[in-house]
Amino acid sequence: MEITSIHKATSQSAMEGQGRVEALPDMLLVQDIADFLRVDRKWVYRHVQNGNLPGRKIGNHVRVPKLAFLL
Repeated sequence: MEITSIHKATSQSAMEGQGRVEALPDMLLVQDIADFLRVDRKWVYRHVQNGNLPGRKIGNHVRVPKLAFLL
């Protein structure tokens, strides 16, 4: 799935779950993104590693800024 597909999936999920976006934390875990997009965690990790999602490791977890994920 390309970055445009990530954006489409994010937009579609946001429209389906109005109000869910505001409930997301400022820094998202891989599992948060996987749950939101209804994909496997491996898919999210792959896109972070490829640079399609801007993630950084904090402690033992990869986190993605919510604003970067939604844009």
